[in-house]
Amino acid sequence: MGSPENILFDEAVKKKFKTEFTTKLARRSFFNFNYFEIEEPSYQNISELLKAEIAMEDKARDLNEKYKKEFENLALEQIKKVGIPLEVDKETRELVILYKKYNSEKAALVNRQYPITQLVIMHLYWKALKLAGALALIKNKDSIGVTEYKEQ
Repeated sequence: MGSPENILFDEAVKKKFKTEFTTKLARRSFFNFNYFEIEEPSYQNISELLKAEIAMEDKARDLNEKYKKEFENLALEQIKKVGIPLEVDKETRELVILYKKYNSEKAALVNRQYPITQLVIMHLYWKALKLAGALALIKNKDSIGVTEYKEQ
C-alpha cells in the first residue's frame, strides 16, 4: 500500500488506508511524500558502478553495526526501568496542554471535508510528547522536560 500513487489514486487502497488511518495510524505515523526525483549518478563503466554500490553497502553495514552497539547499550540501561513510567515536568505538561488547545483550534479551521487532516493536526501534541519521551530516554532522564519537548 506504500506508494503515494496507490494512496492517492487507487480508490480501493484509498478507502482501506482511510479506515486504517482514522482508527490508529493518525496517532502513530508520519507521512512525507517527496515530489522530487533523486538524480542517479552516471558511471563511465560497470567497474565504477560496482565499486560505488559496494562502497555504499559497506558504509550502510558499518553504520548499522555502529548504531546497533549504541542502541544495545541504551536498551540495557532502559531495561532496568521497564514498568517505571517517565514523569512529565509541570512546565512540560503546561506546554502539552497549550499545544493541544492550539492544534484543536487549528484543526477546526480545516474544511470538514478533510477529516483525516483534522485528525492528524489534533494529534500533533501527542506525537510531540512521545518524541520528547524518546529523547528523555536517550538522555537517560527520569522525566520529560521542557527541553526535550521543544527539541523534538
